Formats: sequence, C-alpha cells, structure tokens
Amino acid sequence: MRERFVELIQKKNLSSNVLSALGHSPDEPVAALLTEGRNSVWKLVGVKVGNISGLKHSDGSK
Repeated sequence: MRERFVELIQKKNLSSNVLSALGHSPDEPVAALLTEGRNSVWKLVGVKVGNISGLKHSDGSK
C-alpha cells in the first residue's frame, strides 16, 4: 500500500509539502515514506471522490 501511495504522489507530481502533512520534512525524498514508520497510509473504501476536499498547489499558469 505504501508503494502505491508513493507512486501516486510521484505520478501526480504533488508538491513536496505533502511530506510535511505526513510528518516528514519536505526536504526528504518521497521514498522515505516506504522506510520510515512515522506515517500511516489509509485506504478509503466507499468514499466518492467528489466528496473529498483538499488543497492543491497552483503554479499560476493556466
């Protein structure tokens, strides 16, 4: 599950700030999520994507 989560972060090219939300330094490589035990990855079951809200970084280009 952790590997899939890291792949998702990389595939979506998410900001390194996602690491901060998971208790890591944004300076750490995303792969730290695979080896460090200070994070939890949850699988949401039965949740409609449209019901999930969050923040997304924008670089200002359109």
